[in-house]
Amino acid sequence: MLLIMNRCKRVILCWLLVGVVTEGLSVRAGAETVQWPTPNNAFVEGKAVEEFIQPAASGKVESGMFGCVRNNGSRFHEGIDIKATSWTKKREPKDSVYAALSGKVAYVNRRAGRSSYGKYVVLVHPNASLPIYTLYAHLSEISTGLAAGQEVERGAQIGVMGRTAAGYTIPKERAHLHFEMGLQLTDRFQSWYNKQKFATKNYFGNYNGMNLVGVDPLGYFEGVKSDSQLSVRQYLCGLPTALEVRVYTKKIPDFIRRYPHLLLKPIEKNKVGGWEIEFTWFGLPKGWRPLPVREFKPNVEGDVSILAYSPELLKENRCRQLIQKLPNGEIVTGKGLQRELQKIFGY
Repeated sequence: MLLIMNRCKRVILCWLLVGVVTEGLSVRAGAETVQWPTPNNAFVEGKAVEEFIQPAASGKVESGMFGCVRNNGSRFHEGIDIKATSWTKKREPKDSVYAALSGKVAYVNRRAGRSSYGKYVVLVHPNASLPIYTLYAHLSEISTGLAAGQEVERGAQIGVMGRTAAGYTIPKERAHLHFEMGLQLTDRFQSWYNKQKFATKNYFGNYNGMNLVGVDPLGYFEGVKSDSQLSVRQYLCGLPTALEVRVYTKKIPDFIRRYPHLLLKPIEKNKVGGWEIEFTWFGLPKGWRPLPVREFKPNVEGDVSILAYSPELLKENRCRQLIQKLPNGEIVTGKGLQRELQKIFGY
């Protein structure tokens, strides 16, 4: 099977025209105004990534970037790690951390020992062209009074950069902000979590990292710098399709009710017989084509078939485990894609 052409640009539901201008650390995009989340000005000034991306222990700059960049390509990194620019006398970072977009506080974790994110904040941005979340992790401090439900303006300080984390130690020289942008898979994450019988409690509700699928923040900021008409919605829509699957189900998941912006055609009479879903190489379900209810087949609820894929997906991005090749050569869903579909559809 060969990779299908990206149909997103041909669908008017994916279009949203906005104006963009660059103003220092901020990029204005019509109703959206995005801001680089730290005082590190190197990206805005067009400097090399080494000037603003903090590498992991390997020292390779790509290890602080988005993708299958850790453990020789076997471990995925959901966001980017941004370097500090100022320090206390004890060499702890003291850079402020800013809200990248106006929105609301969705979740605040002030107990560093509970999460590999350490102390972290999640914001949601309902007024963006697509209501994404942003996440700010490893903070040393969270702004006093910051709480779920609170309105936050773009550029407001939400904390101070740090190196907090649970289960491992970030040394002073590698302190950074871990910054994510992305989508939430389901409103019923706890139900999926309970079925897995994990040893630890889910303290984070729907804002557990396992329920968040990130996009490349640096890719988005670079896109905005180069395209004066780019919005979050257009950026996501324009990402290459690496995999397309068909899911036979009558369910309309809360994911698509939350992100109807990703529909490639309307749902007929609020009923479906299945979905054809386009995924990016990193597992974001970016394009949804509802099948008419008449196409639903008895006794196939939850069946998944792969319609098309990129041959490079197996080799270059194996850490996401979206597909796997059986000994007989058949391409089937991988563990990563299975888990994602379980969360989205509640199986």
